Amino acid sequence: MNEDPKKMIEDFYIDELTDHEIYESLAAMERDPKTKEILKEIAETEARHAEYWRRKADEAGIQLRRRVSMRKVLLYKALRRLFGLGIVLKLREKDEENAVNMYVNARVKSNDQTMDPILEDEIIHEDYFIEAATGFSQRLGNLRDTIYGMSDGLVEVLSAIAGLVPVIGDPLLIAVAGAIVGIAGTLSMSIGAYLGTKAEEDTAKHRSENAKLGLSLLSIGALKDKAVEMLMRNGVPREEAVSMASQLSSDKETMYKLMATQEKEAVNATKSAVYTGLSYLLGAVLVIIPFPTIGLIAGRYMALIASIMLMVLAQSMSGFITALASNTSITINMIRNSSLSLAAAGGTFLIGTTLHMVAHISVL
Repeated sequence: MNEDPKKMIEDFYIDELTDHEIYESLAAMERDPKTKEILKEIAETEARHAEYWRRKADEAGIQLRRRVSMRKVLLYKALRRLFGLGIVLKLREKDEENAVNMYVNARVKSNDQTMDPILEDEIIHEDYFIEAATGFSQRLGNLRDTIYGMSDGLVEVLSAIAGLVPVIGDPLLIAVAGAIVGIAGTLSMSIGAYLGTKAEEDTAKHRSENAKLGLSLLSIGALKDKAVEMLMRNGVPREEAVSMASQLSSDKETMYKLMATQEKEAVNATKSAVYTGLSYLLGAVLVIIPFPTIGLIAGRYMALIASIMLMVLAQSMSGFITALASNTSITINMIRNSSLSLAAAGGTFLIGTTLHMVAHISVL
């Protein structure tokens, strides 16, 4: 943030006004009444922040113009229409993190305690309501797991195909070889996911049975206290948690079920295997498709270039999703995903080229 007080006030004022317009626009586009109300509340909070900086400007004798970054507002509106509210709010979360950093720096330099309520809003208020409104983080995490499976299919099958292109002249044979690798990888990934998740499932079941045995030794009072603690950890206010636990105290079996549910995460080995296998297969198909299509018209090398372009596009998208899920740099994730995949494909292509040129291995 610029150390010039006038520039600082102007920048904060414009940022807060722009954020107000963004949330107002998102609220206007939202159909769910609860989410619309929350977005409007956030917009009002941003308007209060802008008013704070307008008063600061008046006190300092600074003339402010009501300027809003309409380009930013229009960008978020377009993203909302294309990708939905969840993606937009995850992107907004990154903007809020930057805002917090700027406010912290300004607060430290100015030692102005009147900024504290705004800092509290930026750190707690908006993040709480965004997460409550969408519940998007968990869904994004599930999508990220699917992306990882697809990424494996992209990298492994493209690497195999790239190594075969210098050696095999017929694009259809390359496609068949790629399909074999893809099917083998799909089965391997599915079995691995099933066995791994099944082990988690069995462990969770055993842990739940042990938890129920331990709970059965507790008195009703102790069990109720534990239920209150558990409900409060899950965001239920204390008074409501005490009331809920009191109503359940006469039914010990229900209390067992409630407590045991919190001792494990629901896992499904079959579902995990299916999702992992299908996502891997999707990645494999994506890089195989150019060979029986473009390859028959323009040759195997053009098909390989098309496969690489599709891989880069898919890996960039996966980097975008994983960056949103983990709140890391979008650009770095996209470049890293694509460059590592290119390196793997380039390595196998060099191996295939070497075998063709040195050992004269080729299949026409």
